[in-house]
Amino acid sequence: MHSIQNKKAFLRSLPLLASMIGKQYGVSVLFGAEGAATDGKTIYLPNLPLDCDDTLLMLARGYIDHESGHLRFSDFNALREADPSPFCKNLWHIVEDWWTERKLASIFPGCRVNCEIVANHIFDSAYVKVQPDEEAAIIPSWFLYSLRAM
Repeated sequence: MHSIQNKKAFLRSLPLLASMIGKQYGVSVLFGAEGAATDGKTIYLPNLPLDCDDTLLMLARGYIDHESGHLRFSDFNALREADPSPFCKNLWHIVEDWWTERKLASIFPGCRVNCEIVANHIFDSAYVKVQPDEEAAIIPSWFLYSLRAM
């Protein structure tokens, strides 16, 4: 992994990068969220301290690529109109994430690597590990792992 010399400049470049990848002018990137997400106009990321290591900055790049893919390809009204159950909504997000990342990588091959860094980080975290009182999470977790393996 390469070293990012000027972290402040890197973080300032994220909105421009998101606008270019997301094919949408004027994308905002806000830090301080609990996780990464987008509402179609703004990308929300967790805080990244300037003294963080390059791994954390590469995660920021992967999240920007992933969320910018949603800006480019996702139909934000479709999910609202479908009004699925929480279980189906979870499956919808899993499929849409996989589909969006594949489409994005066909245009920007480097985005595949960045998104894989994020996916590997998530898989290694407690986020997708099933707790004994959360057996219902086994199906979406299995589905997520299966799609990512394709």
